[in-house]
Amino acid sequence: MILVIGATGKVGRQVVGALKARGAAFRVTSRDPLKAAQTLGAGTAIVEADYTRPETLKPALAGVNRLFLLCGPNQHKAELEIAMVDAAKAAGVRHIVKLSVYGADERSSATVMRDHRRIERHIEALGLAWTHLRPNLFMQHFLSHAGAIKAEGVIHAPLERARVSVVDTRDIGAVAAAALTEKGHEGRAYELTGPAAPSYDEIAASFSTQLGRPIRYDNISAEAAHQRMRAAGSAEWHAEVLGEIFAFFRAGEGARISDAIERVTKQRARSMEDFIRDHLAQFRA
Repeated sequence: MILVIGATGKVGRQVVGALKARGAAFRVTSRDPLKAAQTLGAGTAIVEADYTRPETLKPALAGVNRLFLLCGPNQHKAELEIAMVDAAKAAGVRHIVKLSVYGADERSSATVMRDHRRIERHIEALGLAWTHLRPNLFMQHFLSHAGAIKAEGVIHAPLERARVSVVDTRDIGAVAAAALTEKGHEGRAYELTGPAAPSYDEIAASFSTQLGRPIRYDNISAEAAHQRMRAAGSAEWHAEVLGEIFAFFRAGEGARISDAIERVTKQRARSMEDFIRDHLAQFRA
């Protein structure tokens, strides 16, 4: 039995869809099973569980031998995921597929990269089979720019001319499902990227071509980006974490391209043009 944690987020939904397509036996956890059922659709087995309520973890893990581990943005993410990993080990889980992050490294200047590597090392030290998925910036992140693209014809971001090998969450889900259902992925860390590393100017040009109207990239300052995130409702800690990631990209660290998606899924990784084409309705004015 496979257990999927974080099933209703951008990546989790794709993992669920890919597992259903494979006919795999799995269930998911949610703090709100009724809401999760509305998101994931009929036929999804859902059990109530919450990282912050340890007493809910043991029942959720009963009979589970493979775990997809994903904790959404949280100030205490490392501690919460490590507690879940320990609970999984105690419950008899044999293989953990962890959603990590591109650039996971204890020496990174970015908190999120350091935290993910800390969790990875904890999993490795437990003696379980493990697979780490390290995706770069999600293409689906651009859906948060849809309002500005429709109303202003602009993408605001503090990335200067940095190149980023953005990746589609549908491809991440496909790799996760393969790692959860196939042999041969144990002890591997997959860096997941798209087939190219465009700059935001080039991404804006792709939007212009697909939408048939000019879309430009507004290279705002780091300070302006922080203010925009806070105004949009991000907590201070989260805005700071995202600011560190933007700095990581500006330093040229986000441009590596991997063929892991093609190797694991035997399908080509989706391009930024593919993503825009598949989501045109959300970006059209």
